[in-house]
Amino acid sequence: KLPCNNDMSSDIVPSKLKVVELRDALSSRGLDSVGLKAELVQRLEEALAAEAATAATTAAAAATAAAASSSAAASATATIDEGKEEAAELEALLNEPTELSATTKAAALSTDAAAVAEVDAAAVAAAEAKKAAEAKAAKAAAEAAELLNIERLKQRANRFGGSVSSVLQTAEALEKKRKRAERFGADAPIADVAALSVVPGKATGAASSQRASIDARLSASLNDKVFRAPKRAKQQQQKKKKGQQQQQQQQKQQGQKKKNRNRNRNNN
Repeated sequence: KLPCNNDMSSDIVPSKLKVVELRDALSSRGLDSVGLKAELVQRLEEALAAEAATAATTAAAAATAAAASSSAAASATATIDEGKEEAAELEALLNEPTELSATTKAAALSTDAAAVAEVDAAAVAAAEAKKAAEAKAAKAAAEAAELLNIERLKQRANRFGGSVSSVLQTAEALEKKRKRAERFGADAPIADVAALSVVPGKATGAASSQRASIDARLSASLNDKVFRAPKRAKQQQQKKKKGQQQQQQQQKQQGQKKKNRNRNRNNN
């Protein structure tokens, strides 16, 4: 029997073999061994040619893989060398002593000065805001005290059956004027309201002047709360109502436009 080794297949000459040898060679390769000698010879020659082509292809692939592996190894080695050189350069740069130039130092000092100035400005603004808030709180507290004083005077007048304070008399007069203005639809005269707070014969000299000043300030505060505040509230309410009416009108117009567009679309 003939071996089917690929190394020995090139030494086989099918035309010189006997029929038995041809059949053994074909059987060892898993091929059909039935037929005439000429058919067996042709079948074996084709098998040997296929084996030779396969061996050549395998050798070429192995050679290509070896070349690629060698090229990849060379490229990796070159990359490692480049990385080592870059690392060495970076280490050298890091180890070099550095000094700030005069321009850099001046720029840094200028930046620090600007930052300090900005902080100072912020501190000044915060102090001013604090003062304004304190003044506003003091004003609100004074107004609350005035209102509380008026309420106490009203309670005292109800208790003793009469109004004995000029401040309370001023408040009552202003309330009457406000009601009159609401009734007849005109602003009541308020130019001489401060004069209403002075009651002759109650105090004299410095005490009278101080009482008049206090009553004048209370009258001004009451004048703002009794007359101007309701008027401002009424104006704001009218403005709000007008804005709502305009908004409703706009919504109505938009709805009408939408209906017209839908009608035109349906007609088309």
